[in-house]
Amino acid sequence: MGKVKELRDEVRTQINEADRLVKEGDLEGSKRAIEDAKLKAVEATDLENAETQIKALKGEFNKPTNAVPVTTEEAKTYNPEDKGKEYKTSYRPATWVKGMPSAVQPKWVRDQMGDNEKAEERLYKEAFVKWLRDPSPNAGHFWTKASADEIKAMQEGTDSEGGFFVPEDFRATTVHDPGTPGGVHRPLCTQITTTLKDGYLPTMGSSSVAVIAEEASYGDTTPTVGQVSFTIRKVGTSTKVSQELLEDSAVNLPALLSQIFSEAFGRYEDEQIINGDGTSEIQGLRAVVTDGTDSDSTTAVSISDILTWYFDVPAQFRANATWSTTSSFLNQAHALDVTSNKGALFSPPVEQLLGKPIVTFDGTGWDDATAIATNEEIGALYDFRNYYLIDRIGMSVKRDDSIYVANDQVGFFARRRGDGRVGLANAGRIMKIQ
Repeated sequence: MGKVKELRDEVRTQINEADRLVKEGDLEGSKRAIEDAKLKAVEATDLENAETQIKALKGEFNKPTNAVPVTTEEAKTYNPEDKGKEYKTSYRPATWVKGMPSAVQPKWVRDQMGDNEKAEERLYKEAFVKWLRDPSPNAGHFWTKASADEIKAMQEGTDSEGGFFVPEDFRATTVHDPGTPGGVHRPLCTQITTTLKDGYLPTMGSSSVAVIAEEASYGDTTPTVGQVSFTIRKVGTSTKVSQELLEDSAVNLPALLSQIFSEAFGRYEDEQIINGDGTSEIQGLRAVVTDGTDSDSTTAVSISDILTWYFDVPAQFRANATWSTTSSFLNQAHALDVTSNKGALFSPPVEQLLGKPIVTFDGTGWDDATAIATNEEIGALYDFRNYYLIDRIGMSVKRDDSIYVANDQVGFFARRRGDGRVGLANAGRIMKIQ
């Protein structure tokens, strides 16, 4: 474009010269400058058009037979103005599965591969869709009209001949059963983080006042001081995964394992908050919280039982108390609600029992209320602000590639350290069957 620019610069010079001559009164000189400017402008335009046509012809005749450009230089014949943003040199991630074409690589490989490989993937899939939608016998129209690249994409054989006959369509959505929902009690509890391996929470009882007669002495009511001690414990689990599965899996297995571990820790924590022994495990409600009044029956629950348990909880804790129970108990309670004439036990829009929120856990912990039996504990009404979860280290997942190397397996280890303690046993009551 150097000559074109030179001509256009001369045009501008001649126009400026014509303008000067007009101002000086030299009409003939001005006309000559204008005619010269017109000729040079036409020459510049013709030259520019010629260069454009030559460039287009070069691109057409030099275009590679491969519909997908594979190098930066080759890409320039498609779009000479491209600076590398549109087309890039082929890139295959380290996890690329050799011998397989772009269209059937694992999803995370396809997400990371270069633009050229992604274009190849689209070519493969579009060719297959065309073949699949061809209504003619044996897809005759497709084979007649298909380009050389589309025919290569439909050949079965090696990667260089087009890869697999049918490109796979994989959905990276795992149908995962999370099991019993866990971690339902944690948001209700008081959570504390510690940097030590054990410790205690000081406790103090209440005081009382009384009338003092004139000149009489004060009564002495010293609040009882105590402590709730805790000891940090470690809980954990592990799983083994083969190297082949990690290499070939079309889902992000480490992320999925992390989710599974988190769900397992949540279930374990809920079970322990309910049923932990407080010695080798964290302390559960059933270990220290007082039982409410025994039920009227050994095999069923009545409305009067629920009301009694409700009012067994001291008033100072009842205002912020939450029911912790099972779906089997709520099913029985709903039946009572339907058949009684004593008012609704449950209140919408959020499901509440006697105006108090409900947290449901159906794992190991509370006894199952489907078939109620003697001495079962089927739930509690408790102010969980008085239950303390002490966290030392949250859940961590460690990958070890060497421990199971003899079997070509990778180990994933999940662990967490902490404790749980009932701060005030009097902050609620257990629903006990007589």
